[in-house]
Amino acid sequence: MSKQTESNNGQTNIVAAGTTITGDITTTGDLRLDGHIEGTIQSTARLVIGKQGSFSGNIVAENVDITGKVNGNISAKDTLLIKADGEVTGDINTNTLIIEQHAVFNGSCSMGNQAKDAVSSKKEK
Repeated sequence: MSKQTESNNGQTNIVAAGTTITGDITTTGDLRLDGHIEGTIQSTARLVIGKQGSFSGNIVAENVDITGKVNGNISAKDTLLIKADGEVTGDINTNTLIIEQHAVFNGSCSMGNQAKDAVSSKKEK
């Protein structure tokens, strides 16, 4: 199952609490996740995973903010922010990584040009 979401006039796509999606999401707009997604997210904009949100799979996005839980690999072209209540289990590729106190990160991280090259090659596939 595949979902296509797009931002209209700067609006944010929202997956609300209590919603579960299994499949792939591709978006050119911002996406906020307060429910649960299993699959792949590809975004040329910002992905926000709220405190109630959880994700299993792989993420490729411009910017990613995590307050909920992620189990999978993340490629953020610009910035990845793991907030105090956030939990990430998986490998990270990003240009800038911010991990707040009390956040949890278990995995490996590549930063800088190496991360940009990894994100670009994933988008091309």
